[in-house]
Amino acid sequence: MNFDRTWFKNEPLNDAFGRVLWALGTVMAKPPTPAYISIVKSCFDKSVEHIQKQLPRGMAYSILGMCDYLQQFPGASDIKRQLELTADGLVTQYQENSFPDWQWFEDMMTYDNAVLPHALFVAGLTSDNKKYLEIAEKTCEFLLANTFNGECFSFVGCNGWYERGRTKATFDQQPIEAASTVMMLRAAYDATQDEKFLTLQRKTFDWFLGQNDLRIPLYDFRTKGCNDGLTRDGVNTNHG
Repeated sequence: MNFDRTWFKNEPLNDAFGRVLWALGTVMAKPPTPAYISIVKSCFDKSVEHIQKQLPRGMAYSILGMCDYLQQFPGASDIKRQLELTADGLVTQYQENSFPDWQWFEDMMTYDNAVLPHALFVAGLTSDNKKYLEIAEKTCEFLLANTFNGECFSFVGCNGWYERGRTKATFDQQPIEAASTVMMLRAAYDATQDEKFLTLQRKTFDWFLGQNDLRIPLYDFRTKGCNDGLTRDGVNTNHG
């Protein structure tokens, strides 16, 4: 909706839509009780027609939700079709933006980067699609090459991001990058059975505990909370 309270036409849906589908899929795959399934499935089914209106990260979140959906309903042909369309959309993003020295889905790395390879790993495993797995592994390795310095993870900073051909911003680093990378690396291990991904997964988690550029923990052992980010001057003391 615009400021004058008129609706935008053909405006891409934001990430929240994809995250909702991921959450609904998670509940369907692992419902607290069977009574949840029909209600959540109804919400999901009503939303499917909008999946293709999203930008890449929303598409990735939706892929994760659809793969969870298919754990509960493996014969759902409409969801399988939407999964293929959406995963193919990420493949197209990769093909249009990647170069030999830039194995990525866009011409810039911004936020929650790891969800993009993560989604293709899961889509490839769910649909037994080697193309998805191949691109997932290439982009996963490229992301790791630009965020793991051999000792700790140094994620793309939000004050400038990382545009192709330019220098990567170091700060501010956000917890979503670490959490998302943990999940991507688990999916990478599931797809490849390469134990290096489990080793890196632990190193990613240790970013919260002080294995980062500033050697400062973001996790507060006293309150059990997590600081909002790693800035050039220390941690952001907000707990979002």
